[in-house]
Amino acid sequence: MTNYDPALSAILADLWKIRDWCGNHPSQKTPPSAVTYLCANETTILCLIEQLRSTSPDIRRTLHSQHRELDESVINDNCAVAISAAKTACQVKTGLVEVTDDDVNMILRPIEYVKYLDCDSCPPVILSPIQLPK
Repeated sequence: MTNYDPALSAILADLWKIRDWCGNHPSQKTPPSAVTYLCANETTILCLIEQLRSTSPDIRRTLHSQHRELDESVINDNCAVAISAAKTACQVKTGLVEVTDDDVNMILRPIEYVKYLDCDSCPPVILSPIQLPK
């Protein structure tokens, strides 16, 4: 089974672009366009994370056994770290926190599972496709 929600597809593509950019620029801060994107799409990202959070560890374990590319650490996770990371982007404006590549990874891990769930659609994605500096 594959989830064809357009919001899911857009979020995954854009998160991978942000992750790749961060990996290719380890000494630089996450670009403002990525932070703006994450904040603008916080509701959609949290909706997608909640889709996985509402499943049991048994379902996650089955998905992991069928799709080995999924991160095993998500199986027994309540997604609190991913939720916190998703909310971090909107706090950047305060100057007290910054979005890191690790935050992007924490958000990606549970959302990757949602590709294989039959679930409700989430709100549409804003500012997609993401525009990042070269």
